[in-house]
Amino acid sequence: MNAQEADETWLTSQELADRLKVKVSTLDKWAHTGTGPTYIKPGRIRRYALSEIVAWEKALLAEAQLRRRFPSVAVRPAGRTV
Repeated sequence: MNAQEADETWLTSQELADRLKVKVSTLDKWAHTGTGPTYIKPGRIRRYALSEIVAWEKALLAEAQLRRRFPSVAVRPAGRTV
């Protein structure tokens, strides 16, 4: 683990749900379908790295901007890749 990883801020599902103004069950669905932000699962609890959340939010914003500029072009979702 490097210094940057050690200093990372990790959010619980509830903290992320509050940040995104969604229900925790929505995060559960996103995790199940692989469309939400990346996470780690030490034990039974999901943790989300704040830096990954910010990057995911930026990707969603870029996708939304592309969809507005080019509504007839298919844009790849910003969700997690497997």
